[in-house]
Amino acid sequence: MNDAPDSGRAARAVDVAREPAAAPVPTSGAWGTGPVVRDCPDERVRDAHGVPTGGLTAVPWAAVGAFVVLAFGLAWLVAIPLWMHRPMTMTSMTDQLWFQVTGAVMMATPVAAALICLFVFKIPPAGRRLAALGLTLPHRVWRFVAYLVLAAYLPVVVSGLIVAHGVAFGLADYDLSRWTQPVAPGVSVTLQTQVLLQLALFPLGVIVNAILALGEELGWRGYLTTVLRPLGVWPTVLITGAIWGLWHSPLLLLGYNYNLRDWRAPVLMMVACMAIGAVLGWLRLSSGSVWPAVFAHAGLNGSAGITLMFFAQPMDAHNLVWCGPLGVLAVVVWAEVIILGLLAARVRARRAARRVSAAPTTA
Repeated sequence: MNDAPDSGRAARAVDVAREPAAAPVPTSGAWGTGPVVRDCPDERVRDAHGVPTGGLTAVPWAAVGAFVVLAFGLAWLVAIPLWMHRPMTMTSMTDQLWFQVTGAVMMATPVAAALICLFVFKIPPAGRRLAALGLTLPHRVWRFVAYLVLAAYLPVVVSGLIVAHGVAFGLADYDLSRWTQPVAPGVSVTLQTQVLLQLALFPLGVIVNAILALGEELGWRGYLTTVLRPLGVWPTVLITGAIWGLWHSPLLLLGYNYNLRDWRAPVLMMVACMAIGAVLGWLRLSSGSVWPAVFAHAGLNGSAGITLMFFAQPMDAHNLVWCGPLGVLAVVVWAEVIILGLLAARVRARRAARRVSAAPTTA
């Protein structure tokens, strides 16, 4: 037997393995158009659209299943006191406080599940785990800051558009006269003044909300997005959004968000989170970091009250289902944002293609 050819192939394999990672090739971006993701680990492993998959070539389904079971199980465990305290009412200040405290603790369960899965399944391996959670800072600081600002304020614009759509289509019971009325009996501050004050303090609110949102986003847009990436961009963001929405079920089935207490609440939340999650997923993949998704989640929580301010009955189920921050119109508006983003990315890709074709070539 002649061993020389095999030895040569082995030597070449060792040389290839020792070669540094190839530089990113300009290909399509997170939605099939636009810039590539620059800051994910192992840029050589890409999906069909040319977006880095974080080094994974296949979905580790055992790790995904364990993560989902842990995240859901821990969420239900945290919500046990609420279920023992039921029936809950959205009009009771005490019950609302219970909801807020329980929700804040629940927000830590996705990252707890992610950390357990990282160390049990060791996927991704040591050295890539921070990147798997999205805890990376891109090299171009100005671009990263632009992502953070866009992420934080986009939910404010969306909330305003939900109100505008609701008023235009008459889908909720609005009382626009409240704009110039005191926020409460015996209080001289009008709703207009309160809104302006909230907008002025919004950056501070985003930072505070980001502390809580970080626990969720490290799980959803961090770990889960990374391990699902081999499926492709759209399956990743939509599956992550669906799981994210259903994870809220311990609160939703007690009347949270929609003032409904049956299967309709989780279904509505799932659809809403799929729409919102598509945008948050784009922020995560395009920036290469989880932080823009964290700021968007914080902005969403901080601006949700805008959609409720003009309701004649803020906790009315019909108003919340149709025109609430996570209602039917919210899905429509977030879908409009996605469509506009896709169109803008396509225009930018065409301009880039024209620049490349017009560039002089050398022999």
